[in-house]
Amino acid sequence: MKIFVVGSLNMDLVIKAPFMPENGMTIGGEGFMTNPGGKGANQAAAIGKLGGNVRMVGCVGEAFGAELKGALDGYGVNTEYVKSVGGVSNGIAVIIVVDGDNRIILDAGANAKVSESLVDEALKEAEAGDYLVSQLEIDLSIVEYALKKAKEKGMVTLLNPAPAAKLSEGIFANSDYFIPNQSEAEFYTGIY
Repeated sequence: MKIFVVGSLNMDLVIKAPFMPENGMTIGGEGFMTNPGGKGANQAAAIGKLGGNVRMVGCVGEAFGAELKGALDGYGVNTEYVKSVGGVSNGIAVIIVVDGDNRIILDAGANAKVSESLVDEALKEAEAGDYLVSQLEIDLSIVEYALKKAKEKGMVTLLNPAPAAKLSEGIFANSDYFIPNQSEAEFYTGIY
């Protein structure tokens, strides 16, 4: 069984701060670190760490692309379908942490370049019973396309609807497993 993860790859830029700066303010921070991430890459890494036969399908930009692919390779993830895109940044998450709480600014960068043709290329080797896993940090039209193509091939589909967004009927119809967290479940059901 093969598992295809169609989604995002980000480099997280994390810094701790004593408080959230106000408009126009510069403050000192500490503990700066970079960390490979992105909801899609995190899914692929977790599957790889568990010994799954996983392929990441996504795009990286000029900065941090090699590091992101290398991190996935280290977890046993097949990165044949992680394409490098010129002229754009990688997906970037700037994270400010204050007292264990965080604020995140996300630049989609190369994640916005994931295309139908890349999905088609990757799914050429997919068979009935294989899995497709996705989330919502790439263009929603590509998520919908990937889920539809996977169902046409008889694959099992899983969607982690994060970050929460208004979804088309096609996304719901082609998701075998819809796996929200608590805040996403509240968003989609209106039950708080």
